[in-house]
This record gives sequence, structure tokens and C-alpha cells, in this order.
Amino acid sequence: MRKATRVVVAGAMIAALAGCVSFGQQETQRFYVLVAALDNRAGKAVMPRAATLLVASTTASGFYETPEIAYSRAPGERAYYQLSTWTERPSRRITELIIMCIERDGLFKTVAADASGVQVQRAVQGLFGALGRGIRGIFK
Repeated sequence: MRKATRVVVAGAMIAALAGCVSFGQQETQRFYVLVAALDNRAGKAVMPRAATLLVASTTASGFYETPEIAYSRAPGERAYYQLSTWTERPSRRITELIIMCIERDGLFKTVAADASGVQVQRAVQGLFGALGRGIRGIFK
């Protein structure tokens, strides 16, 4: 009886250790960072406004509000890449990029996110065009 218990325990330990061993080559996880293609030729405003601009947080539907990168092979179908992820949630990073682009243009004394608690005179919500072309044409 005692020998049978030892055999069962030894078999369970071997099975548990065998589950930790990998015999094949595994693909590595890839991480991607969203960046803005900043135009270095754009200069700062000569006289920035004395106002503070508040940028509202960008939101996305629940499916996209994850670090997983989504793709679609056909209309109406969506899935996540298995081994590729964003370094942070895209909606959060897009908000940061909008703030960076607006600050780069130098049109306002201060640019802040809505969650910062800063008192403001103007607020921008959903300004995706700021990522590509700046915001000079919006605030004249």
C-alpha cells in the first residue's frame, strides 16, 4: 500500500513537471507604441494665448479599450492579434498625443488633460485632426 502511494505521488510530480517543459520554439510577445509623426518645421506661435486649454479624454468602445491590437479580415468581424499588444490602451495614448501636438504648436499658455484638475477657459473634445496637422487652423 505504501509503495503504491509513492508511485502515485511520483507519477503526479512527473506529470506536473512535464507540463512546465516546452519542446517547441515559441514566438515572442511584441509590444507597439503609438507615436505621432510630428512636423519639426512647424514653429511655435509668436504670441501664445494666455488661456489654458483642457483636452477631454478620448474614449473608445469596450472592444478597443484594451492593450490588445484589433484587426479585421472581413466587414463586421473583429479579433485580437495573439502575440502583439499596445504598451498602453490606445484611447489614453491618443489623448497624450493630442496634448503633445497642441503644446508643440504653442498656441496656449498651458495645455492639460481633463483629469488633471486644472481650471480652464476652453476645452477640446475628440480632436483627432490635431495629431496629423496641428491645430493652428482651429483656433484663430
